[in-house]
Amino acid sequence: MRRLLMSTCTALGLLALTACTAAAPETPAATPATPPASAAAAAPLTCAQQPQLSWGELRSEDVLTRAVVMTVGKGSQVTESTTVDVTQVVPGVVGADLAEDLKSYLYAQAGEHTGEIVDGGPTPTDVEGAWDPKLATPGRYVQYLGVKKLTISVSIACDGRNASAQLTGWRGSRAGILECTVTPSATQVIANEAKKRFCTA
Repeated sequence: MRRLLMSTCTALGLLALTACTAAAPETPAATPATPPASAAAAAPLTCAQQPQLSWGELRSEDVLTRAVVMTVGKGSQVTESTTVDVTQVVPGVVGADLAEDLKSYLYAQAGEHTGEIVDGGPTPTDVEGAWDPKLATPGRYVQYLGVKKLTISVSIACDGRNASAQLTGWRGSRAGILECTVTPSATQVIANEAKKRFCTA
């Protein structure tokens, strides 16, 4: 009986060797190291309530932005015309990351602060309205276009946060035409800049 039992166990053990053999404990896979999380970028400043604004220095400058240089021949015919983009005025707010609605609010308040509209849109480009060919005698002419560039510093406080920024805008586009033998008055800054740049030989 004992011999039969041993034989039976041996037979069963051979048939079920893989099932009965204890598996070696698996070594857990190494957990990849988690890279340190980068600091989240601060969200643009927005204001749930009306912000407190402190206006600083205001700088203004008459800027020639575009010119059309023309040569007029007999019969008031334009024989040559060249358009030149002179200075690009780029409105915007720098120095602080502000939400778009807050930027719009700043432009509106800057207008109240200065007493005139401060435009934050693209500067005009059309100078054609200044030209009247019926008045032209042969010679060299410059159609000019310019704006008054404004730069204003401002401090902003709201919702427990503070920021300092610089706002750039423009106002009062000026267009005209200059016959190069004419000298504009000293107060006509943009016309004088046009003459200086484009009326010299």
